[in-house]
Amino acid sequence: MNPTHRSDRLSKLGLLLLLCASVLISAGCKPETNQSVSAVKIGAIYPLSGSLESTGQDIRDYVLSREVWALDLAETRPPIRQVNDLYRERCGRNMTSTSARAFTGMVVLADAINRAGSIEPEAIRKALRDTNVPANHLIMPWDGVKFNPNTGQNTMAQGLIVQIQDQNYVTVWPWNLATHELIWPMPGWPEND
Repeated sequence: MNPTHRSDRLSKLGLLLLLCASVLISAGCKPETNQSVSAVKIGAIYPLSGSLESTGQDIRDYVLSREVWALDLAETRPPIRQVNDLYRERCGRNMTSTSARAFTGMVVLADAINRAGSIEPEAIRKALRDTNVPANHLIMPWDGVKFNPNTGQNTMAQGLIVQIQDQNYVTVWPWNLATHELIWPMPGWPEND
């Protein structure tokens, strides 16, 4: 999926307007009938539905949120489904971005300890610096894991934009990972009493 023509609509001014709309919507305001408004939620996905409770079911679809992980990516990345199935069997619920990051962190650390052949801190630190995990070994939507030697940050990590469609969170960006087409702008509301 590569709807590059849509990226022109997501200008800086458009993003500012979206953020303003999101603040109003989160505060319980609803636009008048047939107005087209979009909302962006900046923050983790788990509080998203709670902050929109007062607006009613109509607003929940089409809201955009920044995220670091999304379960719908299991459609194209089998390890996500395999790990989530094990997690759900053990914990009784699907993974979240927090549990997915924790899982990935532990797998990367275990791999580094194995490659270090030691539990000595300097040997583990060196193994972590040499880490180069490819994307197909991860449940995160990253290009891999490789740490910057100066900052210690993963240089291959990236975020996602998800949108609520049919009451489900779906990945709409980056385009190469999108499982669904971005619905933009948000359709207007029907008249509500």
